[in-house]
Amino acid sequence: MTDYVHITVESNRISLECAQEAIFVVCLDHEHANPTPPENSSCLQNHEEELARRAKHLLIGGGSRANGMNRWYDATIQLIVSRNGTNGLCIEHSTAEGIVSINMAESALRYERENRKQRQMGEAEKEIHARPLSWDVNPEAVMLLEKQKATMNELTDELDLKVLIFNDFGRDFIKTHQFSPDGFVQLALQLAHFKLHGYVVCTYETASLRRYRTGRVDNIRANTMEALEWVRAMTGESSEETKLTLVRKAADKQAKVTEEIQGGYGIDNHLYALYVLAKQSLESGTIPELPVFFRDFMWNELMRFPLSTSQVFYTNFCGEQVKKKKKNNGISRSPHRLTFLTAFSAMVLLFVMDTAVRIIFRMTP
Repeated sequence: MTDYVHITVESNRISLECAQEAIFVVCLDHEHANPTPPENSSCLQNHEEELARRAKHLLIGGGSRANGMNRWYDATIQLIVSRNGTNGLCIEHSTAEGIVSINMAESALRYERENRKQRQMGEAEKEIHARPLSWDVNPEAVMLLEKQKATMNELTDELDLKVLIFNDFGRDFIKTHQFSPDGFVQLALQLAHFKLHGYVVCTYETASLRRYRTGRVDNIRANTMEALEWVRAMTGESSEETKLTLVRKAADKQAKVTEEIQGGYGIDNHLYALYVLAKQSLESGTIPELPVFFRDFMWNELMRFPLSTSQVFYTNFCGEQVKKKKKNNGISRSPHRLTFLTAFSAMVLLFVMDTAVRIIFRMTP
């Protein structure tokens, strides 16, 4: 827990400790105007845009000009409820992985659905009286807050969040061709990036290590040599047979990488731990400089993830993390459709789905 004994104003210290110790935070947002859909837009497009707008609202609340100041991002769980019906969770991952909070939310929603007709009223064990938190803010703090509000608005304006619902096929159809749906989408993303930029790119995808004591996560990488060989074939003059052979090879490699990482044989945690230890040794004067491995250009490239992705297994899929200057994607797979929530541009989404269609129909008998 954060120690606030250094704060001289007693009311500020008490308020900060109260916020810090809260199990979760409830954010009651004011309603804000919904944008009017274009006249020539489809029902699906309107639905996608509405989902994106709601997800963006949950994440940042429209900046300081709307509901963005009605957030406490240090809290592990923020339950956000708006007057217009938008509601959901905003999760901070430091305390626990997102899967823990999402499983809790899924259980609560399932319990509500299963017991909706009972209409039982519970009684609290003790009466709780809400009270405002008191703050004493000096002029210097006001200036700092105004500066942070400007920074928040800048980040809000930079966020480009899109939802794409792909109904042509989903998880089941991909599996009928002996493909992992996750590996399938990862390869599609690599090909989309290659078509846009001319190279494959480091990808971060969370692999849970919760099966191990104190385990958190490691990283599943998708920019393998097999993937590179395949994307080159897809954008070149190779035969259809060659492309199909190479995509199978790339998919098999991706499946093997995933199995290795989930088995505890990943490289990212191990290498980053060595890097942190080396930095600590450098700061303490134990070593004169970082080992050459950590000073090499390739180390920086290895730990730079322009593509940060996550697969979503949950029925109440809503959002995904967003980081500045990164292309982030949440992919929800249902039996008959794929749903993308992404900070990609619309052009990248089109490339991804074009890639998906080309792959799957080349495998279709």
